[in-house]
Amino acid sequence: MIAFGTRGDVQPAVALGKELKAKGHSVRILAGANFKDWIERHGLEAFASKIDIQSVMESDLGRDWIEKGDNPLMQMRTIKRLTDQTGWQSMTDAWAACRDAEVIFSSFTSDIYALSIAEKLRVPIIRYASSACALSNAKRRGHDERTSARPQEYH
Repeated sequence: MIAFGTRGDVQPAVALGKELKAKGHSVRILAGANFKDWIERHGLEAFASKIDIQSVMESDLGRDWIEKGDNPLMQMRTIKRLTDQTGWQSMTDAWAACRDAEVIFSSFTSDIYALSIAEKLRVPIIRYASSACALSNAKRRGHDERTSARPQEYH
């Protein structure tokens, strides 16, 4: 599971990971190094990213991302700048964490490269909403997260 981000991104992965482990699956979660001990205390394998997400979020760019969250154009520009700074390391960490995966779980923070990793490894990828805003934004746009299609086409 790729869970780049703050606790709000990592905690849903831990909850999902615990359920998967209870059903007999092996689970590894890639997250910031500051979450490694916390993930392991929940009985899950943690793979620590070399990116300090907390520092990124406390930077001027991280604050811009939060403060301009209601302006999609500004947020996309900020995300591009954040990706320019951290993207290569994020991809490298994800590749290392997923090399022996049978399935990859990804959210909006990692979809940009998780799809390519899954394709290269020839494993399925499951997208999950790591935050409530991802679901609420999808519903506002008229998308159904379960199908990534317009709900009216299925009802």
